[in-house]
Amino acid sequence: MQIRWLPDYLFFDMRNSPAAAFFPEGANYSGMQVKNKTNAFNFTMQVVIPFAHPNISNIQKTGYKALSGLAKANAVQAAKTPMLSMTYDAAQVNVEYTENGKQYEEIIITILKIILFILSNQICFLTFGC
Repeated sequence: MQIRWLPDYLFFDMRNSPAAAFFPEGANYSGMQVKNKTNAFNFTMQVVIPFAHPNISNIQKTGYKALSGLAKANAVQAAKTPMLSMTYDAAQVNVEYTENGKQYEEIIITILKIILFILSNQICFLTFGC
């Protein structure tokens, strides 16, 4: 078994910006990739898995669990920071896939932090084994 942490990435949701037409999803805005806000499950499937495993095939979701307690615990801690409106979402996604000819099972836990228009994978780690 292996545990892998992913770096934090910042994304910017331009949908409510007057400059939105100039920065479609996937573009770069102030060093951040433009991406619409989403939930932890979709973020895991659309961002985390392609980043961590760019060459996988035959991916199948084998399980999903919303981790509302984990999201709430982070929100309670964040509430101690004045003047910032932060929301959290957390999920566990289980997948099976083939990579370099080997079959893997993986559990991915993602905690997503949203501050106004900024989306960040505050914590994201993957555990996998053959």
